[in-house]
Amino acid sequence: MLRGRQLRCIQLTPSASAVMGKGVRVEAENNPQALLYALGALNEYEFIFDHITTFKLAMVQPRLDHISEHEISRDELLVFGEQAKKRAALALAPHADFRPDPKACKFCRAKARCRALAARSLQVAAQEFQNVVTPIALKDITLLNNRDIAALLPQLNMMADWIKSVEATALQELEQGRDIPGYKLVTGRSIRKWRDEAQAEQSLRKTHLKVAEIFTQKLVSPAQAEKLLGKKHPLLDELAIHPQGKPILAPESDKRPALRSSVEEEFKKVA
Repeated sequence: MLRGRQLRCIQLTPSASAVMGKGVRVEAENNPQALLYALGALNEYEFIFDHITTFKLAMVQPRLDHISEHEISRDELLVFGEQAKKRAALALAPHADFRPDPKACKFCRAKARCRALAARSLQVAAQEFQNVVTPIALKDITLLNNRDIAALLPQLNMMADWIKSVEATALQELEQGRDIPGYKLVTGRSIRKWRDEAQAEQSLRKTHLKVAEIFTQKLVSPAQAEKLLGKKHPLLDELAIHPQGKPILAPESDKRPALRSSVEEEFKKVA
């Protein structure tokens, strides 16, 4: 959007079918993604609008009721462009120096196979756990193969437990008034509830709402019915089933039979 000598770059998912982000609040100031969009607009239309001197970046997140704007000069944008060019060249180099970072890796689709992130995670975990039985040697290749992933899997539960314990300890320290540098306690998200359910029921009954709209009914589960009827009631075997559970990872030593992959099943049908 062009206004005088100012080009406005507004980032908003245009497709009605797309899911717009809600989990992470994004600010326009010094936002690399928005700055790259502005550079792209300048590169595309500079020959027509060579008089543009400022760029206004806007991040619009309707689901968070959040709009953030930031203005940057043409010269500042070009300085960022030179920095971005150098960073891009480093990232695309055959032996790039990857530097895992919580913010950078959060939405990365390659993080499950990223050697740099795996090495970083294991390095941090090893400082706390000295009993890792099988050392993992990570080669100078960007992506993990399936054998590498198999070597990593046994360590993950230990690492996850460690991470949870560190977080729990930090929370406990803050709750007891001790300082954790760089962190603080804040109020988490909560769900509204009736201050007084009986009073709420009486008030809602006086509105145009029907009783069926005010109350919800839900059938008891097989486990709840078993408690009410007794374990050996014939209706339980007649009416209840055990649907197939969601596939989960398990070591070869697990006694449960291995599942066939959906691809194998499809080929079996064709054959």
